[in-house]
Amino acid sequence: MKEQNNKNNIGTILGIIIVILILIIGAFYFYNESMKRQIEIKKINEQNRAALEEITIFEKDLNSIEMNNLGEGIDEL
Repeated sequence: MKEQNNKNNIGTILGIIIVILILIIGAFYFYNESMKRQIEIKKINEQNRAALEEITIFEKDLNSIEMNNLGEGIDEL
């Protein structure tokens, strides 16, 4: 009777340990996935910021061009 009780206790403890290990592994997996997503989001934000800066520079250059004198030299050609 004691031998059967000991087997049941060992089986229960092993089952609990296995479940806890699976939960810990799952937690690490989800943590790593969320960190990967955050890194990807940061990269995308940096790319968007760089593109916005390029557009701003282009827009400033475009606004600095005088459009009033565009046709002045055409008659001389």
